Amino acid sequence: MKHVSSSLLLFMFLCLFCACKETEKEKNTRLVKEWEGKALAFPSYSTFTIQGRDTVHFTFPHSEYKIVTYVDSLGCKENEFHFDRWKTFIHEVDSLTGNDVFFVFYFNTKDRDNLCNIAKRNHFIYPVCVDETDVFNHLNQFSKELHTQTFLLDEADQVITMGNPINDVEVKEKYMKIMANVME
Repeated sequence: MKHVSSSLLLFMFLCLFCACKETEKEKNTRLVKEWEGKALAFPSYSTFTIQGRDTVHFTFPHSEYKIVTYVDSLGCKENEFHFDRWKTFIHEVDSLTGNDVFFVFYFNTKDRDNLCNIAKRNHFIYPVCVDETDVFNHLNQFSKELHTQTFLLDEADQVITMGNPINDVEVKEKYMKIMANVME
């Protein structure tokens, strides 16, 4: 009898544990809801570069939408960032919106030269901010997961949705559907 009740308790505990465990999709939905409507804070001073050449401080041009990506380190993550896919996505968005969406890339890396070399090797000609002191993250407290570090913002820098459109077809379709309203 004692063995049966111990087994029953273990079974009930396992059922409760499994019922309480959040699925990946549920977690992503929860994160999106937490960030929706929240305004991202940008550092008061950011220096951007194109392939390590011209470094400039500039203000973001006015646009109805911005796509902002934070990369918490580069190191061996060249293949995770997918410069080639980003170039294709930017071209698709520009074609859809008439160049009315601004892309912002913040890289937290101590190896500026490596990032610039990777950008050159991949012919990535879009401005990126090398945020060596991780100011952008400190202002916003981003998740460590790469798929939760890209945001579609409105003109007031408030999050409309989030997710990585490069690695997730559903997220890409959602971004494109939202941005298609630029043309209407």
